[in-house]
Amino acid sequence: MRPHLVMAGALAAAAVAGSATTVASADGPTASIGVRLVGGQQVPGPDTGMIAVDVVVTTTADCRRGCDLEAAAIYQGDYAWRVIDRRTFPGGTTHRYTVRTGAQLTESISTAFRLTQHTASGPRPLAQVDNGAENVPEPSVTAGSGGWHADLDLTATQTMTLRSTRPGSAISFRSPTIGVGQLGVIAATGPTAGVLGVYVGTTLAAKVDLRSATAVPRKVVAVLKAPPWPTTIRVVNLTPTARAGAAANFDGLVRIAHFNNGPRSTPNRDVLPPSTSRCWTNTCGNRRVAPGCG
Repeated sequence: MRPHLVMAGALAAAAVAGSATTVASADGPTASIGVRLVGGQQVPGPDTGMIAVDVVVTTTADCRRGCDLEAAAIYQGDYAWRVIDRRTFPGGTTHRYTVRTGAQLTESISTAFRLTQHTASGPRPLAQVDNGAENVPEPSVTAGSGGWHADLDLTATQTMTLRSTRPGSAISFRSPTIGVGQLGVIAATGPTAGVLGVYVGTTLAAKVDLRSATAVPRKVVAVLKAPPWPTTIRVVNLTPTARAGAAANFDGLVRIAHFNNGPRSTPNRDVLPPSTSRCWTNTCGNRRVAPGCG
């Protein structure tokens, strides 16, 4: 697939498996929003449309008048908010719930989530997270690169995928993350597919048998915690030698990162690894810099 930057769901820093961000004040309730990539889904191709995410809300707010979970597509700094979940419950205890919804996987459009409490004096925003993510292409390979080769595949995320029929063959590349968010491993499953292993550093983070009765391209076969940069990721063909002719394949990654944009939040300055050469300014005016961009 060709490298390019896209925007996807919303996340925040480190509590639930998909991360969460907490907004608190001395005179009010606490609230957090976390977003987790849903494993097993088929991502759209070529990298446009929506991906499935679980939005995890945790709050101590008094929601007897109602609390709304809202989502917004962000384009050129404009937020188009809509309510995706509304519920009521008393305060005084911690409430946690999960809402499955979609997030943008479209270039230059990102997704925000916020929690709003309805009070006697009007609506009160409690927490908000905006997200930047990229669809990370499979690394470039040349003939004989560790037993892996690039194939034209019109069902892949961007018409190219990597395949290997040699058990034990491996390719390595730098992690496209800075230690926050998640990585979704994309591959195709099918009757002749092999076993894919993904090592993060020296640890086997995922081992997935891609064999299935029917062919399914662009599938999120594993979801990993994003490692810090620079960390080496190694993709290995772990197919047993008894399954002669079975091919392991790798169609790249979906990387989901985050920044907090909630009430009383402070500006973030994210430093991205050089998986993209672009510099850009996010929708809240927080400068995001890829090394070498200045």
